[in-house]
Amino acid sequence: MIKRMRYILIISAIVALGFGLSIYADTTSQHVSKKVMPAQKKNGYYEINLKMGGSLKDMYIQNSSIFEGEPPVETAPTSDIGVRIDRPNIPMSEDKLIKLQLQDQQGRTLFNIDHIRDLMITSDRNHFKEGITDIDFSYVCSDRSEIGMEEMYQCFNGFVSNLKENGWRNYFPLMDARIKRKDTVNPKLKDINTGVDVFYFDNFDKWKDYYKDIENIRDIWLLEKNGIVLIFSKDVAAIDTAFSVQLLTQFSRYYYRYDIDEDIRAKEWKKYLQKDLQKWKNERNFDEEKVKRLGFEIDESYQDTPLKFAQ
Repeated sequence: MIKRMRYILIISAIVALGFGLSIYADTTSQHVSKKVMPAQKKNGYYEINLKMGGSLKDMYIQNSSIFEGEPPVETAPTSDIGVRIDRPNIPMSEDKLIKLQLQDQQGRTLFNIDHIRDLMITSDRNHFKEGITDIDFSYVCSDRSEIGMEEMYQCFNGFVSNLKENGWRNYFPLMDARIKRKDTVNPKLKDINTGVDVFYFDNFDKWKDYYKDIENIRDIWLLEKNGIVLIFSKDVAAIDTAFSVQLLTQFSRYYYRYDIDEDIRAKEWKKYLQKDLQKWKNERNFDEEKVKRLGFEIDESYQDTPLKFAQ
């Protein structure tokens, strides 16, 4: 149902922030090391408390046994790429024993999730007031690389149930048709730009009927809460079985989509965004009219979260 290539292009531009530009990143554990005390576990897990949009200084203070070295110094903006990546100081052999307690910038709970690995926290030294802009991790289902469909579903359902209990909703990008969620898996709408409803799969039979087997699980699922977008999909490169998860603030979703010189982007990106907002509105209207002509309803109750910087 989802136009996978479209989402891959959008997401790839954002992921470049963390991966393609990582050669510029200040990986603290490599540059600040003095005498480091081993990270301390609590109830069998390395508990990490983070805030999307929160400051790195607070992150280091609140998780002093997890992040190595001194809190980062906030510096003045430059024309250079300012991407910074922080990782927890945890033994590789225990990387899957992370329990992440995540809040938004106002301190509202986003989720509490354990059994995650490869945690990566991204910020931008040129925009330190934006705090933590991206969080990436893998949600581990099994140490085995091959598991059955039902076990895969139980892992998926456990993750999605956690998000649902914490108030997450399906997310429609600004250019996507707001199709009634029960219709997102209808083959008649396969050419419409929209995502598959993650909450549709509330039992194993629906999951198996739609995906048939594990090789067909290629969707990218999108959710949103309080302006934070969560993107997840099956991790096809993992040696175990896991889902890749990325969380993005509004700033990260829109600022980094413009692949231009940093000094120009910092001055002009909001002008580019205003043009795109109108373009996306037109694309959504076009697709939604097509959906109506096909005899389906639009979810008028879905309203986009206002963009704080696009007023």
